[in-house]
Amino acid sequence: MSVLARCYITVATTVCFALFTSCVERTNIALEKEKILSIMASMREAHFQSNAAQFLEPMQDSFVEIRQGSYKRLYKSESLQGIQSYFGAMEFLELEDMQDPILEISDDASMATYTGSIIVKGYLNEQPLFNKLSWQSILRKFDGEWKIISNVNTSLRDSLLGPIVLNRVQQSLGLIPDSLHIAAFANCSGPTDPFQTLVRSSQYHGRMEQLSSDGHIAIQHGKSGSWMMDYNQEKLEEPLDEQLIALVKGHEFHWLSLRPEDRFQNPLLSSIAPFEGQLAFEVSFDDPLGRDVVFYYDFESYLPLGFRYPSHREGEMILSQFSDWTEIDGIPVFQKVTIEENDNRWEYDFTEIRLETVTESMIEDRNALL
Repeated sequence: MSVLARCYITVATTVCFALFTSCVERTNIALEKEKILSIMASMREAHFQSNAAQFLEPMQDSFVEIRQGSYKRLYKSESLQGIQSYFGAMEFLELEDMQDPILEISDDASMATYTGSIIVKGYLNEQPLFNKLSWQSILRKFDGEWKIISNVNTSLRDSLLGPIVLNRVQQSLGLIPDSLHIAAFANCSGPTDPFQTLVRSSQYHGRMEQLSSDGHIAIQHGKSGSWMMDYNQEKLEEPLDEQLIALVKGHEFHWLSLRPEDRFQNPLLSSIAPFEGQLAFEVSFDDPLGRDVVFYYDFESYLPLGFRYPSHREGEMILSQFSDWTEIDGIPVFQKVTIEENDNRWEYDFTEIRLETVTESMIEDRNALL
């Protein structure tokens, strides 16, 4: 074959290849992702609209569902009635992403996976429901249209939802920086003479000072140790046992309402039940002595309502309730605490609450502040 002939063949092959590739539509991955995200948004909206047909529309006529260690093939036509019944019995309050979804698409845009994680909150048959659901959908393109061919679902056990509730509480109240310090002054009344209380709290420190006609004391715990000062008798005691430290922690009302996990461990969602007339999350913690401390949060707003903590009397609990809410620097805070122990009752009226950044040396100050 001559050189000229070979050149003709090479040119012809190149032209044919160029014509072929120009006729093949390039895959626009970004556009395909938008289509899948739109499908997922429509399915989420179907929950609030109680529209089972809209929810099932992107499903393939038959699809595989995997959950609780087993799988089965389902059919869209047979699933409609059951999903519609579920939607009819469920009032959705939240379907909120807990993590950014992960969307992967094959290079030829014929297959895709969508992985998501959401909070589901609402009322099922008028009973409260709260859960974290994670799932992965496998999608395949049929005649240019994305269809879900398989779903894998998993959810947390109820008891493990404690950290999730706390996360939602902090998001609703506003994230509190580690450098924050709270100082709160209250005029207090109780079974005996009135008294004053000043509580100062930060991430690692807590200090309570009380002044009454009977005495003047301050108690503190922190990273550098613990101490108690009796100013009238000029007597210092250090370090303190866990009972006295627990007393201080139990009075750090504002810090506990925002970040109880700084003082207690192992949050578990015990139940969702009425608390003083309001439906509430019950989240239990372990204190340093291994005793239960239970916090209550409004089911719909996540607002902290109060907590129960152990008394120094074996087997008895003290109830503290928060009320009279306001905002300081955009953070909700309460101005009143009611404490009940058996037939005894105390009222703390906070007249000054400050949110500020301070140094550890300021918190460690052992001089009287009242």
